[in-house]
Amino acid sequence: MKAAIITPYYKEDQAVLNRCIRSVREQTHKDIKHFLIADGYPQHFDYDIEHVAIPNCGDYGDTPRAIGAAIASAQGYDVIAFLDADNWYEPDHIVEALKCMSADKPIVTTGRNLRRLDGSFLGACPESDGVNFCDTNCYVIHQSVAGVIGNWTFKPKRYGIIGDRIFWHNLPKHFCARSPKYTVNYTTKFAVHYQHFGEKPPRDSIVFVNGSDGLPIAQNYYR
Repeated sequence: MKAAIITPYYKEDQAVLNRCIRSVREQTHKDIKHFLIADGYPQHFDYDIEHVAIPNCGDYGDTPRAIGAAIASAQGYDVIAFLDADNWYEPDHIVEALKCMSADKPIVTTGRNLRRLDGSFLGACPESDGVNFCDTNCYVIHQSVAGVIGNWTFKPKRYGIIGDRIFWHNLPKHFCARSPKYTVNYTTKFAVHYQHFGEKPPRDSIVFVNGSDGLPIAQNYYR
């Protein structure tokens, strides 16, 4: 199957972006195209990728994801997956997901490894379990149900901070299969992840607090 990987990016360092791109290039499933969607701040790349620049949307990558997915769908890709710029895949990510995909289960969720800011392994994530929640980076979605990706957009901009929660809430769960492999590496700044594994959160870690409108606001853990 032809796979499209959609990566929205903003102002990430080239080294971070290169790590993300290399993890897609090193997939054992070879029929892959990587779509990088610049959210207002395009950079230059020497890699064989599809590069699209759009105006800055400021919705945590939700609009760039939807645009990238729409382009990939129009170009006839069989499956679509998402990878944030500061994260990376294990080499067998797509292969393992496709093993679990079927006509009845056209959406596959995978596990994620939590990584410290220096890239070292923190632990297997207990939160993104494919039952109560699935992280954005942990989906592989077949073209036959690609319309569900529209749930990442066409919503008030202030909901961008919980766009992944809205997507999971609206997803038809009976379409979902679960890969037993932890094939996503997720760089975490969330204090709760470090606390779960008994570690002191780093200085720039964040927590969410409720704003005046009831939506979460990210702030520094040590504030």
